[in-house]
Amino acid sequence: MRRQFPLTTLLTFFVLLTFPGTSHPEGPPANAELGRLLNQYATIAGAWHLDSRCQILNTPERKEFNWYVEKINVSMMKEVDFAFLRNLQLSSGKVASSEPYAACGDKAKEVVLGSFKLAKTVSYELTGEAYSPDKQSGDTAERRYEFVYIAMQIEQKCSHLPADIRPDVLSVFEKIRKNMKQKNGEEFITQIERRIESQKQAVFEKAGVCSTRSHALVNASLEAIRNLEKEY
Repeated sequence: MRRQFPLTTLLTFFVLLTFPGTSHPEGPPANAELGRLLNQYATIAGAWHLDSRCQILNTPERKEFNWYVEKINVSMMKEVDFAFLRNLQLSSGKVASSEPYAACGDKAKEVVLGSFKLAKTVSYELTGEAYSPDKQSGDTAERRYEFVYIAMQIEQKCSHLPADIRPDVLSVFEKIRKNMKQKNGEEFITQIERRIESQKQAVFEKAGVCSTRSHALVNASLEAIRNLEKEY
Protein backbone atom coordinates (compact mmCIF):
# COMPACT_ATOMS: atom_id res chain seq x y z
CA MET A 1 0.00 0.00 0.00
CA ARG A 2 1.36 3.41 -0.90
CA ARG A 3 2.31 5.65 2.04
CA GLN A 4 1.41 9.33 1.99
CA PHE A 5 3.50 11.91 3.86
CA PRO A 6 3.08 15.71 3.89
CA LEU A 7 5.82 17.46 1.94
CA THR A 8 6.40 19.84 4.85
CA THR A 9 7.20 16.86 7.07
CA LEU A 10 9.57 15.43 4.49
CA LEU A 11 11.49 18.66 4.21
CA THR A 12 12.06 18.79 7.97
CA PHE A 13 13.73 15.39 8.00
CA PHE A 14 16.53 15.40 5.45
CA VAL A 15 18.47 12.15 5.65
CA LEU A 16 21.95 12.68 4.21
CA LEU A 17 23.93 9.56 5.08
CA THR A 18 22.62 6.09 5.78
CA PHE A 19 25.39 3.52 5.83
CA PRO A 20 26.50 2.05 9.19
CA GLY A 21 28.62 4.49 11.15
CA THR A 22 27.21 7.64 9.55
CA SER A 23 25.01 10.15 11.32
CA HIS A 24 21.66 11.82 10.81
CA PRO A 25 20.49 15.30 11.78
CA GLU A 26 20.14 15.75 15.52
CA GLY A 27 16.78 15.14 17.13
CA PRO A 28 14.13 12.47 16.45
CA PRO A 29 12.38 12.36 13.08
CA ALA A 30 9.05 14.15 12.92
CA ASN A 31 7.41 10.90 11.84
CA ALA A 32 8.85 7.55 12.92
CA GLU A 33 7.63 5.64 9.87
CA LEU A 34 8.86 8.38 7.58
CA GLY A 35 12.29 8.21 9.20
CA ARG A 36 12.42 4.46 8.67
CA LEU A 37 11.33 4.66 5.05
CA LEU A 38 13.78 7.42 4.14
CA ASN A 39 16.64 5.59 5.83
CA GLN A 40 15.78 2.47 3.85
CA TYR A 41 15.44 4.44 0.62
CA ALA A 42 18.84 6.08 1.00
CA THR A 43 20.50 2.77 1.95
CA ILE A 44 19.07 1.09 -1.15
CA ALA A 45 20.13 4.02 -3.33
CA GLY A 46 23.68 3.79 -1.99
CA ALA A 47 23.77 0.04 -2.58
CA TRP A 48 22.56 0.58 -6.15
CA HIS A 49 25.51 2.94 -6.74
CA LEU A 50 27.86 0.41 -5.15
CA ASP A 51 26.67 -2.46 -7.30
CA SER A 52 26.76 -0.35 -10.46
CA ARG A 53 30.44 0.32 -9.76
CA CYS A 54 31.53 -2.97 -8.15
CA GLN A 55 29.32 -5.47 -10.05
CA ILE A 56 28.65 -7.56 -6.93
CA LEU A 57 25.31 -9.06 -8.00
CA ASN A 58 25.08 -11.52 -10.86
CA THR A 59 23.05 -10.60 -13.96
CA PRO A 60 19.68 -12.10 -12.89
CA GLU A 61 20.04 -10.59 -9.42
CA ARG A 62 20.90 -7.18 -10.88
CA LYS A 63 17.82 -7.24 -13.11
CA GLU A 64 15.71 -8.08 -10.08
CA PHE A 65 17.37 -5.39 -7.94
CA ASN A 66 16.87 -2.79 -10.68
CA TRP A 67 13.19 -3.76 -10.83
CA TYR A 68 12.80 -3.18 -7.10
CA VAL A 69 14.68 0.13 -7.26
CA GLU A 70 12.53 1.37 -10.13
CA LYS A 71 9.31 0.44 -8.31
CA ILE A 72 10.50 2.15 -5.12
CA ASN A 73 11.57 5.30 -6.99
CA VAL A 74 8.30 5.58 -8.87
CA SER A 75 6.31 5.12 -5.66
CA MET A 76 8.37 7.68 -3.76
CA MET A 77 8.22 10.26 -6.55
CA LYS A 78 4.43 10.19 -6.43
CA GLU A 79 4.60 11.53 -2.89
CA VAL A 80 7.95 13.31 -2.53
CA ASP A 81 9.49 16.25 -4.36
CA PHE A 82 11.96 14.98 -6.96
CA ALA A 83 14.72 17.38 -5.92
CA PHE A 84 14.51 16.02 -2.36
CA LEU A 85 14.91 12.42 -3.54
CA ARG A 86 17.68 13.40 -5.92
CA ASN A 87 19.64 14.89 -3.03
CA LEU A 88 19.24 11.65 -1.10
CA GLN A 89 20.50 9.69 -4.11
CA LEU A 90 23.51 11.96 -4.59
CA SER A 91 24.41 11.86 -0.89
CA SER A 92 24.17 8.08 -0.82
CA GLY A 93 26.26 7.84 -3.99
CA LYS A 94 29.02 9.88 -2.34
CA VAL A 95 29.04 7.55 0.67
CA ALA A 96 29.16 4.54 -1.65
CA SER A 97 32.27 5.96 -3.30
CA SER A 98 34.14 6.49 -0.01
CA GLU A 99 35.86 4.16 2.42
CA PRO A 100 35.20 1.47 3.52
CA TYR A 101 33.19 0.80 0.34
CA ALA A 102 35.46 2.26 -2.34
CA ALA A 103 37.59 -0.88 -2.65
CA CYS A 104 34.55 -3.07 -3.48
CA GLY A 105 35.54 -5.50 -0.74
CA ASP A 106 33.65 -7.45 1.89
CA LYS A 107 32.00 -4.36 3.37
CA ALA A 108 30.62 -3.34 -0.01
CA LYS A 109 29.38 -6.88 -0.65
CA GLU A 110 27.66 -6.95 2.74
CA VAL A 111 25.83 -3.68 2.03
CA VAL A 112 24.74 -4.68 -1.49
CA LEU A 113 23.48 -8.15 -0.53
CA GLY A 114 21.67 -6.78 2.52
CA SER A 115 20.11 -3.96 0.50
CA PHE A 116 19.03 -6.41 -2.21
CA LYS A 117 16.88 -8.18 0.40
CA LEU A 118 15.73 -4.86 1.86
CA ALA A 119 14.68 -3.55 -1.58
CA LYS A 120 12.51 -6.64 -2.08
CA THR A 121 10.71 -5.95 1.20
CA VAL A 122 10.31 -2.18 0.68
CA SER A 123 9.15 -2.58 -2.92
CA TYR A 124 6.43 -5.01 -1.90
CA GLU A 125 5.43 -2.80 1.03
CA LEU A 126 5.00 0.21 -1.26
CA THR A 127 3.41 -1.46 -4.29
CA GLY A 128 2.05 -4.87 -3.27
CA GLU A 129 3.80 -6.31 -6.35
CA ALA A 130 6.17 -9.28 -6.27
CA TYR A 131 9.00 -9.66 -8.79
CA SER A 132 9.06 -12.33 -11.45
CA PRO A 133 11.19 -12.62 -14.61
CA ASP A 134 7.95 -12.51 -16.63
CA LYS A 135 7.18 -9.04 -15.28
CA GLN A 136 10.66 -7.88 -16.21
CA SER A 137 10.25 -9.04 -19.82
CA GLY A 138 6.75 -7.60 -19.96
CA ASP A 139 8.07 -4.13 -19.16
CA THR A 140 8.71 -3.44 -22.84
CA ALA A 141 10.42 -0.46 -24.39
CA GLU A 142 7.12 0.36 -26.09
CA ARG A 143 5.22 0.59 -22.80
CA ARG A 144 7.92 2.68 -21.19
CA TYR A 145 8.16 5.02 -24.17
CA GLU A 146 4.37 5.47 -24.13
CA PHE A 147 4.51 6.48 -20.47
CA VAL A 148 7.43 8.88 -20.98
CA TYR A 149 5.92 10.41 -24.13
CA ILE A 150 2.62 11.12 -22.33
CA ALA A 151 4.54 12.62 -19.40
CA MET A 152 6.59 14.86 -21.68
CA GLN A 153 3.44 16.03 -23.48
CA ILE A 154 2.01 16.99 -20.11
CA GLU A 155 5.27 18.69 -19.17
CA GLN A 156 5.22 20.76 -22.37
CA LYS A 157 1.76 21.97 -21.45
CA CYS A 158 2.18 22.42 -17.70
CA SER A 159 5.90 23.01 -16.95
CA HIS A 160 5.78 20.94 -13.77
CA LEU A 161 9.53 20.29 -13.58
CA PRO A 162 11.87 22.65 -11.71
CA ALA A 163 13.37 25.22 -14.07
CA ASP A 164 16.94 24.13 -13.31
CA ILE A 165 16.44 20.54 -14.52
CA ARG A 166 13.68 20.97 -17.13
CA PRO A 167 15.97 21.68 -20.15
CA ASP A 168 18.16 18.68 -19.33
CA VAL A 169 15.19 16.33 -18.96
CA LEU A 170 13.67 17.44 -22.27
CA SER A 171 17.08 17.13 -23.95
CA VAL A 172 17.53 13.58 -22.66
CA PHE A 173 14.04 12.68 -23.85
CA GLU A 174 14.83 13.93 -27.38
CA LYS A 175 18.07 11.93 -27.33
CA ILE A 176 16.16 8.78 -26.32
CA ARG A 177 13.57 9.42 -29.04
CA LYS A 178 16.28 9.80 -31.68
CA ASN A 179 18.18 6.71 -30.57
CA MET A 180 15.03 4.58 -30.36
CA LYS A 181 14.19 5.57 -33.93
CA GLN A 182 17.63 4.44 -35.05
CA LYS A 183 17.46 1.16 -33.16
CA ASN A 184 13.80 0.18 -33.60
CA GLY A 185 12.92 2.02 -36.79
CA GLU A 186 11.08 5.29 -37.29
CA GLU A 187 7.75 3.50 -37.71
CA PHE A 188 8.06 2.09 -34.18
CA ILE A 189 8.07 5.59 -32.69
CA THR A 190 5.59 7.03 -35.19
CA GLN A 191 2.92 4.42 -34.39
CA ILE A 192 3.22 4.97 -30.66
CA GLU A 193 3.02 8.75 -30.97
CA ARG A 194 0.11 8.65 -33.42
CA ARG A 195 -1.83 6.36 -31.08
CA ILE A 196 -1.25 8.69 -28.14
CA GLU A 197 -1.95 11.85 -30.14
CA SER A 198 -5.32 10.43 -31.22
CA GLN A 199 -6.24 9.96 -27.56
CA LYS A 200 -4.38 12.95 -26.11
CA GLN A 201 -7.43 14.81 -24.85
CA ALA A 202 -8.73 11.75 -23.02
CA VAL A 203 -5.28 11.07 -21.58
CA PHE A 204 -4.97 14.66 -20.38
CA GLU A 205 -8.38 14.54 -18.75
CA LYS A 206 -7.54 11.28 -17.00
CA ALA A 207 -4.27 12.72 -15.72
CA GLY A 208 -6.05 15.86 -14.52
CA VAL A 209 -3.86 18.33 -16.43
CA CYS A 210 -2.47 20.58 -14.96
CA SER A 211 -2.96 19.22 -11.47
CA THR A 212 -1.27 17.48 -8.57
CA ARG A 213 -1.96 14.16 -10.31
CA SER A 214 -0.29 15.22 -13.55
CA HIS A 215 2.63 16.66 -11.57
CA ALA A 216 3.06 13.28 -9.85
CA LEU A 217 2.95 11.51 -13.23
CA VAL A 218 5.70 13.76 -14.63
CA ASN A 219 7.84 13.18 -11.53
CA ALA A 220 7.32 9.43 -11.81
CA SER A 221 8.42 9.49 -15.46
CA LEU A 222 11.92 10.67 -14.50
CA GLU A 223 12.92 7.19 -13.36
CA ALA A 224 11.65 5.68 -16.62
CA ILE A 225 13.62 8.29 -18.57
CA ARG A 226 16.75 7.43 -16.62
CA ASN A 227 16.36 3.73 -17.40
CA LEU A 228 15.61 4.34 -21.09
CA GLU A 229 18.67 6.57 -21.30
CA LYS A 230 20.83 3.65 -20.10
CA GLU A 231 19.44 1.45 -22.88
CA TYR A 232 19.42 4.05 -25.67
